[in-house]
Amino acid sequence: FFLRTVLGDRGYERMPVAIRERALAEHDTIRQDCEALVRYRLEDASLERITTPVLLMGGERSPSIYRPTLERLSAALGNVRLEILPGAGHMMHAEAYRRFNARLRELALAAP
Repeated sequence: FFLRTVLGDRGYERMPVAIRERALAEHDTIRQDCEALVRYRLEDASLERITTPVLLMGGERSPSIYRPTLERLSAALGNVRLEILPGAGHMMHAEAYRRFNARLRELALAAP
């Protein structure tokens, strides 16, 4: 249910069987992580002190529930770049890996 919600039916069906089976084996861990995220309270003031460059990435086709978090983090962090990858979903590292990796390389090369 979680993977279908995050990835959509099409994305879930495109996942290799081995990855689906591994995710199913991690069901309890994924459920516990989701429960912890619901209870977590972000303190924006503590984020303002972070000076390390941060790249926030989202997929254009990611579920809309993730966008407010990305926007809030983008507003709270001092040295941040927010990028939404066109055509990518939540698993952008697999769906749009060339663009995803290029953005990571850009960030690494720009680091002091």
